[in-house]
Order: sequence, then C-alpha cells, then structure tokens
Amino acid sequence: MKFGICTSADNAAWAHKAGFDYIELPLNAIGALDDAGFASAEQNLCDAHIQAERFNLLFPKTLHVLGPDADTAVTEKWLRTAFGRMKKLGGKTAVFGSGKSRTIPAGMLFRQGFDQLVSAVQLTGNIAAEYGIQIAIEPLNRSETNIINTVTEGEMLAYCVNLPNVGVLADWYHMFLENEPADHIYLVKNILHTHIAQGTDRRYPSGDGSQVAVFFEALKKAGYDGTMSIEGRTENIQKDGEEALALMKKLASCGEIK
Repeated sequence: MKFGICTSADNAAWAHKAGFDYIELPLNAIGALDDAGFASAEQNLCDAHIQAERFNLLFPKTLHVLGPDADTAVTEKWLRTAFGRMKKLGGKTAVFGSGKSRTIPAGMLFRQGFDQLVSAVQLTGNIAAEYGIQIAIEPLNRSETNIINTVTEGEMLAYCVNLPNVGVLADWYHMFLENEPADHIYLVKNILHTHIAQGTDRRYPSGDGSQVAVFFEALKKAGYDGTMSIEGRTENIQKDGEEALALMKKLASCGEIK
C-alpha cells in the first residue's frame, strides 16, 4: 500500500522526509487560491519532491449540488478550475465527500435528492475524466450529511452513476461512527482510495492499533493494495504523523500488532 496524509502544501517537505508516499490536499482551498498562492503551493511540492496524488474536500461549503440553490453552470466552472490545478500538482483521485454541499435540504423528497446527486456525480465524473482524474465517493456519517452514509450506499450511488472513473472511498472513521461492519468492504466493486482515523474523536492512529486493525484486515481480505491517507485531528502533526505512519505500515504488512 501507499500511505499519505491530509495536510497543506506547507507540510510537503516534512511529509516527504517522514516517509509518506504523497500528500492529500484540500481541493476547496487549492481551487480558491489566487495565482500567486497556487504558484507557491506548486513550488512547495516541487521543492519537497512529493506529489499531491489525492485531493479531498471537493467543493466549497457554500457550493450546493442538491436543492434549489444548485447551479450546474457554477458547479462546472468550479470543477474545471479545481481539476485543472489538481492535475498540475500530480492529482489522480478526487474525493467526493463535501457533506454540506450534498445534503438534501428540508422539504425535498429523498428520491429527488438522490436523483440530483446521481446527476451531480455524473457531471463531476465526466469533467474529471477530461483531466485524467478519478472520483472516489466518500460515505460520511450522519452528523455530516443525510445521504450516502455507508460504503454500501456509496456502492449503490457509484452503480447508478455508472462511469468507469467513479468508485468508492472507505473511511474507517465514518464506518466506525456508523457501526458499519468492516466486512462491507468486500461488497464494494471498486474501492479507489481509503481514509483512516482512530476513535470517535478522529485522532491519528496510535497505540497498539487494535481499534483500526480490523479495517486493515478487511482491506487485505478484499485484495485492496491502493492508497490510504490519514485524515484526522492532531496537535503535533510531525510526532503523531510519524508514529501513525509506522503503525500503519506494520498493520499493512502483518495484519495485526503482536
């Protein structure tokens, strides 16, 4: 497996030195930078000799793809700007989480919301394909959005979207909060990427690894050998990030901590 960490371009040099294979940048922030800010981020990655292969936070919180405020032209303009920059930074997979952007508004029928979400993901996937980018649908826990809360629901959405560059992301933090069995990973045809954090407070993996080991075991049984990014909270990214990376490598190699 390849391991990355969700952070800013300012931490690129440290991430490379610590042994991460890539970093995962927030696309909502990268897409909103002015030209000078983007050039600075690009230079940070170049100097650090590391790429941002994965991007999370696809949409700004103020851009809605569901409900009466959804505007296809606005969405397309954002995606072309964001994906253009993502490609320049070496991005290959964009994570479609963005809970606020995809929440079904009050008064809207679930079926209407789901149909609109299918259309939004199809639009996103088709534009992403022009840039050689994959879209990983991220199921989020119910405190963050009211639609697509489990990996099996993510699989259902990907099936309805029916595009070759659209698949599912498995995030252990959200699976843990939703009490979703790790075995559901076996039911997903195309896991494109994974996120990891530990406990209900979303901390970096630490300790003996027992709380996240079941996630690694399920991925291993499913034959997954792709990318995994730490997406969590820390007060000391360097210390906690390096400890988490060592733990993740150990879990990936042996499946459990002895």
